[in-house]
Amino acid sequence: MYSIEPTKRQIKIIMKAFKPKGWKIIEWGKHDGKACPILRTICVPKVINKWALGYYLHECGHVHLGHVLLGNRNIQNPPGSYCKWHMFEAEAELFSFKALEACGFPPEEEYIQAAKDYVKTMIADDERFNRRIDPIVRVWANS
Repeated sequence: MYSIEPTKRQIKIIMKAFKPKGWKIIEWGKHDGKACPILRTICVPKVINKWALGYYLHECGHVHLGHVLLGNRNIQNPPGSYCKWHMFEAEAELFSFKALEACGFPPEEEYIQAAKDYVKTMIADDERFNRRIDPIVRVWANS
């Protein structure tokens, strides 16, 4: 698939459009993202291309979808608890895909596959805690 990269100006406009109200954005040197509800801060890699924009939109998805209010992955939630991280991560990935598409920059297959691989690791984590795995998420991650 032919890759269409957004310009710096387009990236700035998209970031502003999806930024959760009242949240700060920190672009850092790490190759991952975090949404911290206590500080109302999203930390993402420097947003210089579509791949990094996807990370940003993924973290915005966690905020817009309410995931940051439902639990903390660093705290061991009891088996069977509502906090099923594979679901949160799959939803945030799909949020980023749809946001990129809506802005005219559909994600490439490589990006989609990386997201599915990440969700598979979250499925494995949830299985270790005996949390039920959503069958639709499992099929999607393995497709």
